[in-house]
Amino acid sequence: MSRLSIVIPWWDEHPALEDTLVSVLQHRPRHSEILVAHNRPYHDPWQLTGEVIFLPCGADSELDLIHGGIDASRAPLVHVLRCGMEATEGWTDAPVSRLESDTNLAGIAPLIVGRGATPRIAAGLDPNWRGGRRRLVRAAGPDGSVDRQPIGPTLAAGFYRRESLVRAGRFSAEFGVSWADLDLALTFRSMGLASAVEPASRVLGDAGPDESRGFSDGRRGARFVGKHERRCGTGVWITHVLAVIAGYARRPTWTVPFDMAGRCIGFAESVRGTRHRGASAEPEPEPVVVRPFTDGRPTAGRRAA
Repeated sequence: MSRLSIVIPWWDEHPALEDTLVSVLQHRPRHSEILVAHNRPYHDPWQLTGEVIFLPCGADSELDLIHGGIDASRAPLVHVLRCGMEATEGWTDAPVSRLESDTNLAGIAPLIVGRGATPRIAAGLDPNWRGGRRRLVRAAGPDGSVDRQPIGPTLAAGFYRRESLVRAGRFSAEFGVSWADLDLALTFRSMGLASAVEPASRVLGDAGPDESRGFSDGRRGARFVGKHERRCGTGVWITHVLAVIAGYARRPTWTVPFDMAGRCIGFAESVRGTRHRGASAEPEPEPVVVRPFTDGRPTAGRRAA
């Protein structure tokens, strides 16, 4: 029986799929399954049938692909690894061991080591989100030491207890790929579950910018604060405004008007949504439909739905 399901979402024919897949197969842990969820035909040029499950999904976003992989997974633990990330020797050992031994842990963040002469190391999501900002915790040195624990793993690479993922409603499509990981981390915390960083687990790749910026992220940031205001109190809006103003002083000037416009629209949407939101819990998300493509061409390695 598999202990770990490794889910790789292949969204819109991302060119780095093979790099990610080869690294995972090269360092594949025992008792694991590998699922590549994709929204375009993939014809398996390397003849990996039997080693990899290629899962065609009726998906409208990369998050839909991730959900399709989670729904099809059979192991109690799930590792999400986006295209562009590359696995290293033994990268799953410590996270799997910790998740199996501590039932209060819902997520583990590996270290994401950037490429280059002086690589930067990301160690998960910064717990200081009150300004409606999604930021990364950076390791202080090559040993992976951090001055504060992350609130959860990034979407680029993370280990999860499958049961906890399902209970939390998986990743929220409301905030897109740029904010869904932070939303999930806060949902875990509201459920009394913890996340941690694991320095012994390392993947290579780009974890993304230290801080999100621009119209779309400003809009999502304000909506994000509006959602989690229910758990943190209305005072979070005051903290939000002060943190945003302070953050503008550190940003390129040209990004500020776009961010402000996005936050104003996001705030209006959040207020409107609060007025219409009932006290009941959000409904369980619909499972992603796993189905063959309609062009009549078979997808190599496809497991029957």
